[in-house]
Amino acid sequence: MIASWITPRRALVFLLLLLLVMMSWWLRKTPTIVLGEEAAPVAELPDYIIKRFELRVLDQSGALRHQLGAQQMEHYPRSDTVTLTAPRISLHRDAAELWVIEAQRGRLDNKQQLAWLEGEVGIYRMDQDGGSDMEVRTAELQLNLQDKVARTDQPVYAQQAGVGKASAASLRLDLRDDRLELTKQVQFIYETQTP
Repeated sequence: MIASWITPRRALVFLLLLLLVMMSWWLRKTPTIVLGEEAAPVAELPDYIIKRFELRVLDQSGALRHQLGAQQMEHYPRSDTVTLTAPRISLHRDAAELWVIEAQRGRLDNKQQLAWLEGEVGIYRMDQDGGSDMEVRTAELQLNLQDKVARTDQPVYAQQAGVGKASAASLRLDLRDDRLELTKQVQFIYETQTP
């Protein structure tokens, strides 16, 4: 009875319907790609995220050179870069903390030699009591962790206790030699001590 119902024409129609159903299922499973002028680039996703990150770098004798910490660190494999949320970098000499640099955001190159900091960057020279005797503020800063030199072409505001306040259009800061160079449009207000 079934064999008489299946004719070559009905079998062909059945196979075409089955093929149509399979194609519609396959099309639903295939992701759609929209191409055009306004297609956004695919964002790179991090391969790992570390919360409350801290890294200590030692010199050849085992003394602490610098310490890098952040609320969150994200590593991006394609570009091999690291982004930091609320980074804090402290530079040391002879076990003493000399400079502390803080920012809202940061990024490290793939060798962790260069740091780009942005968003209310604060640079503090530490005194012997653990306080800050000099404060420098800017919006962006590039820091070479190997050479310990920081630079910016953004407006800079500096203040040193007992000395005065300064502003400039850019700076170069040699953290090894404690040398601050303010360049372009420098203004300085000298503080005098009253007896």
